[in-house]
Amino acid sequence: MLIKTKISCHIVGYAAGIVLLFSAAILCESGRAATEVDLKSGDIDSVPYPVPLLSVSVRGVKKKYKKADRVELRLILKNESSSDIYIFDRGGWTTSVGIVLKDHSTGADVPTSFAPLLLPPPPMSARDFLKMIPGERIEGKVALLLSEYDLETAHEYDLLVQYQGAVPKKMGFGLNLYSSEMPTIVAPPVSIEIVSH
Repeated sequence: MLIKTKISCHIVGYAAGIVLLFSAAILCESGRAATEVDLKSGDIDSVPYPVPLLSVSVRGVKKKYKKADRVELRLILKNESSSDIYIFDRGGWTTSVGIVLKDHSTGADVPTSFAPLLLPPPPMSARDFLKMIPGERIEGKVALLLSEYDLETAHEYDLLVQYQGAVPKKMGFGLNLYSSEMPTIVAPPVSIEIVSH
């Protein structure tokens, strides 16, 4: 009885190892990987997906702001792939953009009173998506009210802009959609300083 128990334990352990190895092989072949972001350098280190499909960058940010200022951000979304990609555009593609403000020295999120807007209604047809051809760039604008954050004067913060697919692939009407199942696209952080005058 004892021998049978030991043998069955070995068989279960061996089978679990095969399943684990098989799962790892599927993960490697799919090309999916979690993304890690170095907030100081803006570098994104990850296993390709198979390559970054989209990139987002930030323009028009000044270095110094007052606590009550409004930060206007000009965003550029680019199709980095060799295929057409569709993005959800009902209400504008920037509705899929999130902004995180972090303490530059500690990397901690800055507390905020800002309540995020509700997501736009789900897509009704393929017309609710925008096609981006390879290499195409589209621009958008978002604003950030610094008064909604608990900021200190003479202190430096990092603005981190993220783009996430807004709807799941099954709601994409068969289009080559950058869906909500895909990795969040993160722009290199932009540093700002809060001044008292």
